[in-house]
Amino acid sequence: MYRTLMLASVAGLGLLLPLAQPAAAQAGHDHYHVMYRLSCWQERDFDCHLEAHRFERLMRQRGFDAHVVHHRNHYHVRYRMLQWRLYRTVYCHVEAHELERMLVRRGYEARVIHH
Repeated sequence: MYRTLMLASVAGLGLLLPLAQPAAAQAGHDHYHVMYRLSCWQERDFDCHLEAHRFERLMRQRGFDAHVVHHRNHYHVRYRMLQWRLYRTVYCHVEAHELERMLVRRGYEARVIHH
């Protein structure tokens, strides 16, 4: 009797396990790539030559095209990123689109690639 009850429990659990998968996996997508780029030139102003060149180096390290423009007593650093870059890979559809909206609010072009 105990053995029959145990087998019935295991069999029932085996039938319910496929139903316990996340909704994203059932829809055929198990992860989402949140991509971004900055195709239009942006500009940041500096009074100090060293700060301007430090910011230019930082932006280049992050994958941006960047250069310093000197104007009389101040400096402009212009930067952009033409290639799409991966911001983050997530496993939740809602989170992916929340990140996309956040990037757009920050001035980037953004998109979600469903895998």
